Amino acid sequence: MPETGRRWLRLVERDAPGEAADGPLPGEAGRQRLAALRGQLRNQLTALRETPIPAEARATPEGAEAAAALDRLIAEVTRLAEGWDRLAQAVAALTAGDGTPPEE
Repeated sequence: MPETGRRWLRLVERDAPGEAADGPLPGEAGRQRLAALRGQLRNQLTALRETPIPAEARATPEGAEAAAALDRLIAEVTRLAEGWDRLAQAVAALTAGDGTPPEE
C-alpha cells in the first residue's frame, strides 16, 4: 500500500496558523516539542501492543493478513520509537554543549 500524507507526528499549538504549526522550534520549545512527540509515539505504541487480535479473527485469511500487518506496524513503530530516543539523546548531548558528538 503506498504511503500518503505527512510522515511525521504533529504537535499543533492551538494558536498556530496552518503550516506554522509544523515549523522547527528553537531551544527549549523545540525540546518540549520533541518530548511531546516522543510521548505521543510511546502512547501509540502502547495502544498497539495492548490491543490483541482475538484468535477467531486470526482464523480467517483476511484476519490473519490484518494481524500480520498489525505485527509489522508494531515492529515499525518500535523502530521509530527507538530512533526518537536516539534523536532525543543527540539533542540533549548537543544542548549540553560538551563538544563531543553523540554516539551512533
